[in-house]
Amino acid sequence: MSAAPRIRVFCVDDHPLMREGIATVIKNEPDMQLVAEASTGHDAIRGFREHRPDVTLMDVRMPDMGASMHWSPFAQSSRMPV
Repeated sequence: MSAAPRIRVFCVDDHPLMREGIATVIKNEPDMQLVAEASTGHDAIRGFREHRPDVTLMDVRMPDMGASMHWSPFAQSSRMPV
């Protein structure tokens, strides 16, 4: 019997302390895997395209992106409900 696949999580926040806290929680969950972190909106778009996570936890107020830019690259993914 093989283990169930782990939920692949991508964390995006411009505050390092928040990313560290989320990373700690995810690393302690046996059914989750932190696949990447990003600190800017532009890095988030690149990271999402590269890693194709199951879940993206993203700060909605990123200083380098307007609100409309946040969701459009993610919404284009057929797997990503926004």
